[in-house]
Amino acid sequence: MRILYLISVFIHIICAVIWLGGMFSLILFFIPLRKEPYFLEVVHKLGEQFRFIGWIILPLLLITGLFNLIYRGFDFSFSSSYNKIIWLKIFLFLVIIVISAIHDFYIGPRATRTKDKKLLNYSRTIGRINFILAIIMVIIGIIIVRGL
Repeated sequence: MRILYLISVFIHIICAVIWLGGMFSLILFFIPLRKEPYFLEVVHKLGEQFRFIGWIILPLLLITGLFNLIYRGFDFSFSSSYNKIIWLKIFLFLVIIVISAIHDFYIGPRATRTKDKKLLNYSRTIGRINFILAIIMVIIGIIIVRGL
């Protein structure tokens, strides 16, 4: 069973790196190009590819995260500060899923298709919020495994 746990942890970390790294890459390398005439077309194509990968990664993060918790003996109660931190991470993950769905399937595609400045700004804001929540999730994950 320990080998399954280690494989699960590995998959969880790799998925988190790909997901967070994808968002980080968009911020670092593509957002600075937003004044270029080809920007929306490139972002739309990248968004479609990242959306495909992201919606494979998010369920994998959920499955491996829950498996890791169960292996480590999490009892799904609110009985301790440790459990409350885990529940906070689960809640934030659900928020990320909702935000990602809104961004990936509604706001983002509409914004790049219509080129509406208000929608583009809203899409960027949602993406930034999602990125910040992802960073918070990593910090919470470190606290869960390593403590404060």
